[in-house]
Amino acid sequence: MIEFLCDEEVLDDVINKFGKEIKIKKQDDKYKISLIASVKIMEYYLLQYGTKITVISPQSLVDKTIENVKKTAERYGLEIK
Repeated sequence: MIEFLCDEEVLDDVINKFGKEIKIKKQDDKYKISLIASVKIMEYYLLQYGTKITVISPQSLVDKTIENVKKTAERYGLEIK
C-alpha cells in the first residue's frame, strides 16, 4: 500500500491517473491518498509534483524520494543534509 498527502490543486490529476480505486481522506488542508501500485512507478510519478505531495509510506519510497530530491539538488550545486 502506498500512501501520500497531496494538495487539493493536484487531487484531480491523481484521480485521473489512478481512477476511483484509490482511497481519499481529507486531512486538514491536504488529502491522504492510499492506493496499490508499483513503488518503482510511484517513485518517479510523485517527484513531478514536488512540494505538492508528501510520501507517507512505505518507508522505502520515502527514503528513495529523499535520495532523489538530494541528487536533483546536487545537479544544481545545492547540498542538502
